[in-house]
Amino acid sequence: MQLFVLYTCDRADLLPVPNQPKFKSLFFDRLKVLKIGVIDTHAAWSKMPKKRVESYFRDGVHPTAPAYESIADVMFQRLCTQKKLVACGAVNTPDKNLL
Repeated sequence: MQLFVLYTCDRADLLPVPNQPKFKSLFFDRLKVLKIGVIDTHAAWSKMPKKRVESYFRDGVHPTAPAYESIADVMFQRLCTQKKLVACGAVNTPDKNLL
């Protein structure tokens, strides 16, 4: 089984223009050393239209229902890229750690 971290960002990290939080590089570097994958909503949402991103926050931090839908889409895309879901063509083999 592979472990992933879901990295979400604050509204201020995306609007009025996308900017990288100061701690993000260090955090991602540590995850890489630990061989932990990252699902990065900041990277995905930085490429989206401003109006859509505005709809993703109730306030400066808390996501809205459309944000959760987007998070699910980003996670689905990442898991498909990693071939972790049967719906994405993953081979249904037993996890050796469970045997």
